[in-house]
Amino acid sequence: MTSPYYQSFLGIRTETDADGNAYCTFVPGATSIGREGVMHGGAVASLLEAAGFACLRAALDQREAEGSPPLTAEVLSTTVDYLRPGLSIESFAQAQIVKMGGRSASLLVEAWNTDRSKPVAAANMTLLIRPREG
Repeated sequence: MTSPYYQSFLGIRTETDADGNAYCTFVPGATSIGREGVMHGGAVASLLEAAGFACLRAALDQREAEGSPPLTAEVLSTTVDYLRPGLSIESFAQAQIVKMGGRSASLLVEAWNTDRSKPVAAANMTLLIRPREG
């Protein structure tokens, strides 16, 4: 799963909406500005990845609550589509699981600034699901 230390370094926070769905918020700092007023593409991709893992973690926790052994995930592939400049203001990202099987999951993730109907980037993620070691 994504390193919580890296997320913390960037300032990405995971929260839950009124319906119990995980999403991420991010206020870009000096380390995540690409050019004046615009987020660096790597920071946008990190926000998308964090939201994808937050969504999948909630689903894996649900499986574990239903008796599954502890599970973890790692990225198999990620494709990011940069749709418009991500302004260096508070930004958000949320994922939805397209398909989740026993060994892999496919997710669609979107990031936006102030208007969710105008995403700044979208990602397709495929993650490997496996038993947690230790």
